[in-house]
Amino acid sequence: MDNQSFNIVTSRIDSLDLTPRTNAMAHGLLLGDKQYFTYTEKQEMRNAGMSHIMAVSGLHIGILFLVIYLALCPLRWFGQLKLHRVAVTAIMWLYVLMIGSPVSAVRAALMLSLASVSWVFERYTSGIRLLLSAAVIMLVYDYRQLMDVGFQLSFLATLGILLCPLDHQKSQSAMGLLQITLSAQFATMPVVAYFFHVVPLMGWIQGLLVIPLMSFLVYCLLLFLLFPMLDFLSYPIEWITDWIFLVADVTSRMENWLLGGQFALYPTWWEAMLLAIVIFTVLLTIGERQRQACRYY
Repeated sequence: MDNQSFNIVTSRIDSLDLTPRTNAMAHGLLLGDKQYFTYTEKQEMRNAGMSHIMAVSGLHIGILFLVIYLALCPLRWFGQLKLHRVAVTAIMWLYVLMIGSPVSAVRAALMLSLASVSWVFERYTSGIRLLLSAAVIMLVYDYRQLMDVGFQLSFLATLGILLCPLDHQKSQSAMGLLQITLSAQFATMPVVAYFFHVVPLMGWIQGLLVIPLMSFLVYCLLLFLLFPMLDFLSYPIEWITDWIFLVADVTSRMENWLLGGQFALYPTWWEAMLLAIVIFTVLLTIGERQRQACRYY
């Protein structure tokens, strides 16, 4: 059933009038399928520290959750609040299963599901508790995931963001996006340095120039997928895809110009652990100072 649904969506994407690179981006964002990208495109995005953009991540699951939430709003209008939340969660999990259950998607779906359950039973909790609960559930299911690089990167990036809380207004600003991006990048730096031996110093640029457009791109792709007659949507989809690759190319060139190439690190496992302790101590300190500052307003 999942393979059949996957193939149906794949055929539907291929039927859209998109350029090869944009078609590859649609497969990556909606299905987590990177096989349509050329080696050069994969390398370009990897060098820029933007590989996660080419696949389904927690960001995309959050966007999908919001789209399904809005689409099923008629249930809320008729007073079926709990049914609405259950239906949204169920459809989200069907999608996660259809795309092969990548770690980042499962993590995001678990956190959203646990948040929905807490909402239904009116037992609200924090983001960090949701993250830790998702980690425990996934490790109970398969403890070997703890050694998986994708598992480590997904949870560390989310933890880094949660440790530097922002109020709603600041999170929508350029400074808020920059802080979120830097928090995720710093939190994952020990793992990236240990396994890949490179640190993309220009990765923070994507937080300002790419991430704000990702939501709009996914919305357009979903609408175009469901309603192919809206062919005008192909223009913003093509423009945003070209912009993403332009940012990747520019950031890679900037690193080559400033540093002569990527910043390389070859830490041992204990050096990576020490670096992680230092980074999360700093993030905790910053987060605590922000919380204390908010108490005065």
